[in-house]
Amino acid sequence: MPGFDTLSILRLGVQEFNSWRQQKPDAVIDFSDADLGRANLADADLAGVDFSGAKLGEANLCGAHLEGALFDEADLKGAIIQSAFLAGASFHKAFLNDACLQNSDLRKANLEEAQLEHADLTNVQLVEANLTRANLSDATLQSGDLGASRRRFPCSTRCPVYRPAWCRDDS
Repeated sequence: MPGFDTLSILRLGVQEFNSWRQQKPDAVIDFSDADLGRANLADADLAGVDFSGAKLGEANLCGAHLEGALFDEADLKGAIIQSAFLAGASFHKAFLNDACLQNSDLRKANLEEAQLEHADLTNVQLVEANLTRANLSDATLQSGDLGASRRRFPCSTRCPVYRPAWCRDDS
């Protein structure tokens, strides 16, 4: 469960939380299983935070620093995660349906078995990301960089705007 003090600081607002974070850069922050649905966390410094199993549906994470954060099995349905720094973050089995991740950096992120139906991945950096068994049905993939992303199964994605080479069934 999340630490009471840390969660209460976050609920005071992003500015207060970021100030506290600067004073305690080595603090281990655990928001696993927390209910942060519809929270406004735009521009928050949440690097390395554990959000495993958390409820972040429709949360605003625009511009947030989330490098190395853990979102394993978290619910981020409809979350707004535009222009966020998520390099090395883990979304194993996370629920990101209808999420907007436009212009976000997901280099080396783990999206294994993540649900990304109808997600907007326009201009997302996915270089070296793990997309093994990720569900990208009807996701928008346009102008992004997939680089050496890993996807180890036949793709059944119906991308409305852009259908990358790894998503073609040429057999």
